[in-house]
Amino acid sequence: MKSLYQKYNDVVLIDSTYKTNKYKMPLLVFAAINNLNRTFLLGFAVIKDETYSSVNWVFNQLFDYLGAKPTLIVSDSCKTLKKKY
Repeated sequence: MKSLYQKYNDVVLIDSTYKTNKYKMPLLVFAAINNLNRTFLLGFAVIKDETYSSVNWVFNQLFDYLGAKPTLIVSDSCKTLKKKY
């Protein structure tokens, strides 16, 4: 995952599920696109809520680990992501 992201870190796809697990907590899923237009999983996080501070913490942890922020982040119309990213 990390080596693929270091090659293909232009576009990151993010989506979340809401209250679909037994804990009723959002699941953030991160994926990227390679040179063959195929997606690969970057990571996921179960968070307590979709507030700015929760999502921002996950972003910082993931992209610090991966070593670079993406050029473009694609998501649905999540208000939290529009706030900063």
